[in-house]
Amino acid sequence: GHGIDLVGRNPDGDLEFFEIKTSAKGLAPAQHGDPEQFVAKRIDLAIRAEKHWDPKNTIPGLNDIADGIRREIGPEAENINVTWVRLNLSRSPDSPHLQIERKVDPWVKPTAPKQTMLTPGDAGHPDHAVFDKMLRTVQRDGRWNEGQSHNIAASLLQEYKADALCKTLDSVRIGGSADAPRVFAVSSPHGEKGPDFHVHVEAEHAAQRPVSESFAQVQQLNQQQALAQETEQQNQAQRGPRMS
Repeated sequence: GHGIDLVGRNPDGDLEFFEIKTSAKGLAPAQHGDPEQFVAKRIDLAIRAEKHWDPKNTIPGLNDIADGIRREIGPEAENINVTWVRLNLSRSPDSPHLQIERKVDPWVKPTAPKQTMLTPGDAGHPDHAVFDKMLRTVQRDGRWNEGQSHNIAASLLQEYKADALCKTLDSVRIGGSADAPRVFAVSSPHGEKGPDFHVHVEAEHAAQRPVSESFAQVQQLNQQQALAQETEQQNQAQRGPRMS
């Protein structure tokens, strides 16, 4: 999986996260990823009590615990303390004992030239066309100023990218009521036949959320999806070709 496998506090009282990878084919050292992505996303879901963190699936007060953890490690898990544990398992033909090759390394966040990183607001970004379509729809409505329009479009883009069913952006619509407008991103993979899939944001709330915050979440989602795709390709390579 892509989650953190072990969490605890060291003798000094600091949180420690351990990402554990095990392989019986010597592949554990090649496993990698950005734990900040895993932790920040899951803590956010726990605070909002969504999906696996719905109250019916968890213990009482879990969202308060998650909120405390986020305050401790930062909203983007930028202060996280993570250790990679990679285990290669093997067994000699003449011995019943399992041999374990262990490699334990602290995770170090790679440095990146953030000043050159494109955002969905830039023409060269892969999500620019989708963001621009959302932005133009909000701007045409005329109820929000330029900054608010960008905030709404960026927030909607984040919701769109997070929804696994929304594969294409076929239309952007504004609905709700005059007092509580909503902006919808609609995916219609089957055209007029349906079904349609959509996500939405509450416009007045989204208008107050900084575009930079939403773009940061979009960047994390893109990295998570790329990591999941890479892991699936590795798994397919391990399974080898299938007989047809």
